[in-house]
Amino acid sequence: MGGAAHATDSSDSVAAARSRRMGEAYRNVHAWRTWRVDRASNEARHGCVVSIEPMTVPHLATLGAWSASLRWEHVPSTIQRAARYQVLDMIAAAHSAGRVPSAAQLLADTSFLGPGRATVIATGARLAPGDAAAWNAAFSMVQDFDNIVWMGHTCHSAVWAALAVAEHEGRSARDALTAIVVANEIAGRIGASCFLGPLNGQMTTYVHLVGAAAAAAHVLGLDATRTAH
Repeated sequence: MGGAAHATDSSDSVAAARSRRMGEAYRNVHAWRTWRVDRASNEARHGCVVSIEPMTVPHLATLGAWSASLRWEHVPSTIQRAARYQVLDMIAAAHSAGRVPSAAQLLADTSFLGPGRATVIATGARLAPGDAAAWNAAFSMVQDFDNIVWMGHTCHSAVWAALAVAEHEGRSARDALTAIVVANEIAGRIGASCFLGPLNGQMTTYVHLVGAAAAAAHVLGLDATRTAH
């Protein structure tokens, strides 16, 4: 009984702490929105512009520098293993969906960029990286066999964009895996930062725009400035 009571107490404590954090986050968002309204009102009333001190280093610059500098040997072994598992998960999901007739019909003759050197796992077709990544992502989503990292279903863009660009450009498996880590880290944080709002879960499609861009930039070896842009 004592153990059960302790477990309940611990669970209540965790729930209470989570509730406090969510409350604080909500209050911060509310304060920000209120400040924006007040600022706009003051500017309209007095004809003045309220100046805001710029951030010393923009967030995108920080992310771009980190992405451009990351190397496979910098990645902890547990994360290296997780990246490999994620690739296997996505390949299995795409192969499984490839056996579903409705999936093949849905994606039949869907190509925007033409032929290329990137492989569509389920069909063997060789397409341009953008098309191959989109096809593979669609196949891996058909049966909802995707995984989630922190606050986003980052796998579809992190894995498929990295593999498509790496294959098309003739880059190594390590290059692709490192790009997958980069995309997961950045897209997951974007998803977390936008968690409070009308979109979450599968609806946070914007994480894939960021994830795919981060993965491609890393595979292509872009510097910090071009990665941020």
